[in-house]
Amino acid sequence: MKKITIILILFALVLTACQSLGAKAKEEANEEITKITPTPGQAALDVEAEPMIVFQRSGGFAGITEQWSIYAYGKITKDTGEELSVDPAQVTALLEAIQAAGFFDMKASSGIGKLSNCKDCYTYQLTVNSAEKANTITVQQGAKDIPETFWNVIKQINDLIAGPTKQ
Repeated sequence: MKKITIILILFALVLTACQSLGAKAKEEANEEITKITPTPGQAALDVEAEPMIVFQRSGGFAGITEQWSIYAYGKITKDTGEELSVDPAQVTALLEAIQAAGFFDMKASSGIGKLSNCKDCYTYQLTVNSAEKANTITVQQGAKDIPETFWNVIKQINDLIAGPTKQ
């Protein structure tokens, strides 16, 4: 009984520490996000434009689910309502990297990125819409049948959604 009590106390301490670190990281991230003040023309684009890229990440130790929508003109929105702005050239470069990775030739039905029983791994869902093509692929971190170029695209997206960094 003492062992179980000690284990429960240690577990509670670890969870408390993780929560404190998560709150601090979120606070720091919020300070770095550039808020967008849309112009009247951009507001019209928001109503009519569809995101070029929708990126969702779920799982991990904390069991999170996050989604970002990336627009051609540089606006990025998170499912929490947070917004940031990047240079549209960065979005264009990302779309070119996605094309070069052969993303539009990947077929979800071919078993690519088969999900496993990995409890702490992230699952990524990437939907890309271009003028000519659209595709959605869901993969799990650590899947062996995913080309390295695809993981490079995931890294580029993670870098882009991280927002501006302090110089």
